[in-house]
Amino acid sequence: MRIYAVADIHGREARMERVLATCPIADPDVLVIAGDITGYGNEETIFQRFDNLSFPVLAVHGNVDHDNLASVTNLYENIRSLHMREEVVTGVSFVGIGGGLSNPLIENLIHREVSIVKKAAELLNEKSVAVTHTPPWGILDRGFASLHGGSKSLLALIKEKQPRLLICGHIHEHRGKAQVGRTTVVNCSMGIRGAGALIEMYDGQEISVTFL
Repeated sequence: MRIYAVADIHGREARMERVLATCPIADPDVLVIAGDITGYGNEETIFQRFDNLSFPVLAVHGNVDHDNLASVTNLYENIRSLHMREEVVTGVSFVGIGGGLSNPLIENLIHREVSIVKKAAELLNEKSVAVTHTPPWGILDRGFASLHGGSKSLLALIKEKQPRLLICGHIHEHRGKAQVGRTTVVNCSMGIRGAGALIEMYDGQEISVTFL
């Protein structure tokens, strides 16, 4: 399977154009968007353009998107919200957790985060592709002033369930590939110049990641 993964478009026209221009080059089976699709609010034109693609689009919401992304994606035939649900594409299971999972400075978010992650654990297995906006704590999560912006609950989930692949974004400054046990983690944030990542995943082979 060829997965074209992007995050942090933030409703910016230049980033949207980079994604659309890269699609025919990447020739993916699926486009995965790991949150922060829009600016502060949902912008209809972005979703209309994604809906015109010839392959399915799977997405989770980020910390600046509308919390109920499904209410938007349900208006389109080709775009599916992954938040707290599973979607199977060409035999591969994708499971999503949307939103800004973690903010270590705000204590009242901890119980909500643990509850969400616990529920997602029921959907994950070692063959799954997990899609989150937030990275796991300490993994591709160093942003402003090199502070960690990842989720400790998500890290615990990945260590426990060991999905084959985790796609995330959120931390623009730390895109890259890392390994957590048997799980390959890809931060596909577009940042200033990037166009996401092409991930090639086949049975019995090591996952290949090309940053675009």
